[in-house]
Amino acid sequence: MPVINAREITGYSVPKPVERELKVVLAPQLGNYDKATVLLSLIPPGSSTGLHQHGSDEIMYVVSGEGEAIEIIDGKEIVTKVKPGYVIKTTPGIQHEIKNTGSITLELFCVFIPPLPMSGAVAEAINKAKEYYFTKTKNNG
Repeated sequence: MPVINAREITGYSVPKPVERELKVVLAPQLGNYDKATVLLSLIPPGSSTGLHQHGSDEIMYVVSGEGEAIEIIDGKEIVTKVKPGYVIKTTPGIQHEIKNTGSITLELFCVFIPPLPMSGAVAEAINKAKEYYFTKTKNNG
């Protein structure tokens, strides 16, 4: 049973205007889980994920901080306030955004089913995680 300290994983810093840090914990590309991509998204105060969509279901758990979950349905913006303990689920193809409206980092534990493809910021985060896992394996072996 692998036990991983997700906070230790090297993350990818997404530049402004959608500044955040992505830390991929589990993913097929890392060889440690083939059914989903699991990552931490750390969004500083005043920043957001930007409006985007996926080809996967996304389930997010708010670990710390507070913000707004925004979803666009039939051209209408639906805004819901979120804080620790809240679970957010998005559907493939639906535009959504998470904004940090608080004074501390908004930390999201995210699960994507099926796994995300190796592209964009996720690819960068996967490569950073590979560096972390390679270094950890090398130092332990």
